[in-house]
Amino acid sequence: MRNSVIMRCGTNYVALAMFNDKGKFTNALSHPIRHSGSGDEEWLAALSKTIEGISADLKLNTILVIPPNNKIFVKYLELPEVEKDNYGQALKFEFQRNFPGNEEEWIWDTYHHQERNNGAFVVAMQRIFAERLLDVLLRQKVNFSYLCPEVVLNAIALQEYVKDSQNTMLLHIGSETSLISVNGKNAHHMRVIQLAFDWVDDQISNSQQIPAPDARKIKLEYVQKLSQSPAGLTFITYYIKQFANKMQQELKRSELFFCRTFGQSSVKRIILSGKCVDIVTFSDVIVELNSDTKVETAGKVIQGIFDKSLSEAKRDILSHNIFAYLGANLCISRDRTSLINLFSEDFKNQISFQRRHPIYMAAMVIIVFASILGLKLLSQKVNLLELKKLALEARLRESSLDTQKYNEAIMTERKLRDSIVKIKGALYSQDDWINLFNDLQQSIKFLKTSWIESFKWNDSTDGEGRDIVHVVVKIFMNEQGQFDDTANDIEQFLISLKESRDIVETANTVISPVENSVLTFSFDIKLNQNSQILAQ
Repeated sequence: MRNSVIMRCGTNYVALAMFNDKGKFTNALSHPIRHSGSGDEEWLAALSKTIEGISADLKLNTILVIPPNNKIFVKYLELPEVEKDNYGQALKFEFQRNFPGNEEEWIWDTYHHQERNNGAFVVAMQRIFAERLLDVLLRQKVNFSYLCPEVVLNAIALQEYVKDSQNTMLLHIGSETSLISVNGKNAHHMRVIQLAFDWVDDQISNSQQIPAPDARKIKLEYVQKLSQSPAGLTFITYYIKQFANKMQQELKRSELFFCRTFGQSSVKRIILSGKCVDIVTFSDVIVELNSDTKVETAGKVIQGIFDKSLSEAKRDILSHNIFAYLGANLCISRDRTSLINLFSEDFKNQISFQRRHPIYMAAMVIIVFASILGLKLLSQKVNLLELKKLALEARLRESSLDTQKYNEAIMTERKLRDSIVKIKGALYSQDDWINLFNDLQQSIKFLKTSWIESFKWNDSTDGEGRDIVHVVVKIFMNEQGQFDDTANDIEQFLISLKESRDIVETANTVISPVENSVLTFSFDIKLNQNSQILAQ
C-alpha cells in the first residue's frame, strides 16, 4: 500500500505526515530545526540541515510541502463586476493596489470558496524568500509538486469535515503566527494574524529581564508542570490569560468581518487547534468569553482518520496540525482544483539559485534561456544534451567538486533534458547558443550572488537591430555598503563579455537602486554579424 508524505516546515520543526491510498494516516515524524531566530538565512540553513537528516525514501514520496506561516500573507479582494475575459486583469490591478511593491516581488495565487464571483482571497509569499526556500528543498532532493499554505488547507478541511448548518470558526495557534478560518453557508473567510503563543515569551522576558530563549524554557516548564503549580512560576498564568483575551479580540474581529462582508449570522461553534489549546488556563478563558458558542478542540472533532496501528505519540504529532494535514490529504487524493500552489511549473522554470559553483550558473542560464526566449532553439540536433552532459562531466572532473556535487550535476542534466526536449519550432542553432551562454557564465561567476533574470531578443521585422539582445541581471546584496564593490564587479563583468567571440559590444547599461536587498542592472549585447547564432 503506497504512502504519500506531507512535509510541514514550521518555525522550530519539520513535521512529516504519511497517509495511505485509503486516506488513513499511517505515520508521523517530527524533527527539530535548531536556530537562534536571527533571520531568514540562519533559519533556511538550519532547515536544510534538518531535511538532510530525513530518509531519502520519505523525501522521494513527499507530494506537498507546507511553508512557514509567518511568511504567508492573505487578503480578501472585492473585485468590480467585469466581463469574464477581463477578470484576470482586474485581479492583477487589485493585487497591485493592496500589496506593497511590484507584482513581480510576490509569488501568489487565489482561492475561491464562496459563490460570490466578484471576490477572491489572495495568498502570497515574497519571491525572494520563496526562491530561497525552493532552493533548499530542491537541493535536498525533496520530490514535491505542491507548495501550499496551511491557512488554505485548514479552510478546505473545515469545509469538508464540519458540514452542519451552523457557522464554524477554526483557530489554529502557532508559535509566531496564528490562523483563523470561518466556514458558513456559501461563504468562507480566512486570516493569518501576527499574534501567537510566543507573545507569552515576550512578556516573561520583559518582566523578568531575561533573554527570550530562557523565557521560552520557563514557559514550557510551567506548561508541562501546570497541574503541580511550580513555585515561583504562577505569574505566568496571568500572561496566558492576557494572551487568551487578546486572541478573543481577534476572533471577534474575524467574526465581524465575516458577517458584514458575506451577510452571515454569528459564529456558533469554535474549534481550537495547536499545542496551546491543551493548556486549561487558555481554553477556560475562551470558553468563558464565548458562553453562547460551542468551544471544542480539533482532536475531539476529527475521528476515524488514524490507522489502527498508529501509536498515541504519533497521533499527538498529527493532532497539533490535523486540519492542515486533512486539507492536504483531500487535495492530493480527491479534488485538486481548490488547491493553491505557490510552486507552479512556470515558476519552477524561473527559480534563481544563488550560485556557489559554476555548474549551477550554467544550469541556471539554460533554464532561464529556455523559459524566456521560448521557441528559439532548433530540434534538429538531437544529441545536444548528451554533448552538454559530457561537457559538464569533464568540467566537474577537472574541478575540486566532490562526488555529491557530481551526482547533483547529473540530476540537473536530466531535468534539463526533460525541459528542453519539449521545445520545437526553432530559429537558431542550439550549439552556438549554449556556447554563448557558457561564455556568459564564465564572466558572470565573479558576481557570486547574481542571476540572469531575463533575455529579450530584438524581433524587429525590418531586420534592424535583430542582432541585439537585452539582458536583465539581479544581484542579492549580502551586506550593506556593498554597492561600490558590486559596481566594480559589474564593470569587470561587462569587460569580460566582450571577450566572447560572438559579442561585439555592450551598451545601454542601467543600474537601478537597491530594493529589498536586490540590485538590478540591465544592458544590451550586440552579437557579431558573422556569428552562427544568427544563422537561420
